[in-house]
Amino acid sequence: MATTQAFGLGLNSTMNLSTKVGADVARGQLLGVLSALQTAYQKTNTPPAPVQGPGITGGTVSPYLTQQTSNATLALNMLA
Repeated sequence: MATTQAFGLGLNSTMNLSTKVGADVARGQLLGVLSALQTAYQKTNTPPAPVQGPGITGGTVSPYLTQQTSNATLALNMLA
């Protein structure tokens, strides 16, 4: 079931662009809206964390197994 998320933009409805000060205030508000949109996008489009599979994902492999893997890869490449 999908959930709906709502995000507020914090945009003032009374912008006055007829003066330099008003335009600067409006610009600041619009930059804040842009930041809010970017944050909302990042929160809603973050991929889920990868699921850890079984087994050990770190550590070392013995030289014997490394050689066996190398030999098997060589054999498969010769057959291809």
